[in-house]
Amino acid sequence: MSPTYYPLLIRDDMHSPWGVHFGDWERATVNDERDDLRGGGLKPSQIKMIQTTGKQSEIAELVSHLNSTTA
Repeated sequence: MSPTYYPLLIRDDMHSPWGVHFGDWERATVNDERDDLRGGGLKPSQIKMIQTTGKQSEIAELVSHLNSTTA
């Protein structure tokens, strides 16, 4: 089983595209960053964590898919 990489995505508002803000191999580290963003005023609807293999092409494809389905 391959390790899981956790990119943290954010967007400015409900109509903005998703973009990668942060990522790490440790889910707890990404959870901490998410909590910091929430403490800084971002709403849960502006933050999303996804699971990937860590390949940049896969991350880009998933972000593109999210943006095409939420536009």
